[in-house]
Amino acid sequence: MKPLTRDALLSVAAGMRAPDRHEIFATRFDEDVAALVADLAEGHPVGAVMAAADGTPVAVLGGTEMWPGLWSLWMFATDRWPEVARAATRFAKRELWPALLALGLRRGECRSAAQHTMAHRWIRHLGGVQESIHPAFGKGGETFIGFVIYGETEHVRHPETSQQEQCGQQRQ
Repeated sequence: MKPLTRDALLSVAAGMRAPDRHEIFATRFDEDVAALVADLAEGHPVGAVMAAADGTPVAVLGGTEMWPGLWSLWMFATDRWPEVARAATRFAKRELWPALLALGLRRGECRSAAQHTMAHRWIRHLGGVQESIHPAFGKGGETFIGFVIYGETEHVRHPETSQQEQCGQQRQ
């Protein structure tokens, strides 16, 4: 694991795997890797670079606060993803998520291209739930799926938990 730097972001972005490239650039005005990296860096993201055993940056993952409490969660990787997948998963669960909660996350969301099923499995493994389907969301008409992870606090509860609690209270 390494800190997020422009150089590391650029290294991973320049060599990102095809499904990630398609997904990301379907929601941008251009396919300029340098512009993507500049936009990410300007958002002051919280996250890390996952490097292979030889030190090569392979994946970047993190979150960017959109407004107080709402975070955009993101990840992209090169074709060497399998080399860092377990470490990235551990980092996301043990370090990134607690850090985002400490920074006030109430809601973390991401949108993923409908055909990027590998990403969907990973998002669900991390606790994401499908919230919505966005037809014609991409610039080429691609359908995207919206995922969300809620920060459980005394003030915010996952909607399903809240509904279950309300149903239980109504029965009493």
